[in-house]
Amino acid sequence: MSFLKNNCSKHIFTKACGSCSICEKLYCDKCLEDHLTYLGCKTHINIIKNGEWILYKSAKSNPTQPEDGLILYNLKNKIWKNFKLPSLLTLDYQEVDGPITTISNLYILKSDLKDWEQKEGD
Repeated sequence: MSFLKNNCSKHIFTKACGSCSICEKLYCDKCLEDHLTYLGCKTHINIIKNGEWILYKSAKSNPTQPEDGLILYNLKNKIWKNFKLPSLLTLDYQEVDGPITTISNLYILKSDLKDWEQKEGD
């Protein structure tokens, strides 16, 4: 049943249209809501909308050196998988006399700052 791999996590026979910015599960358009540039599932949309988000870490990468951006993405996933602490990752792009630079920004809830600092090394 590998055809279900890209379907909604809740409606398994419906094609997914995106993923939740926090849990990254795939959902259909009935299960996702957007807020600013983020998509949220029914469980996480209120956290996205009402949370007091602060910038935790930022990294620059480019096509020949993507590692720093991947480190933030992997950190986001590790902390969510192991501790269920929500975060949001944004990507901005710059082109200044050369390859495009990607700026990755990892935002966390202000109330979770101490937990993040403690658990990041775990």
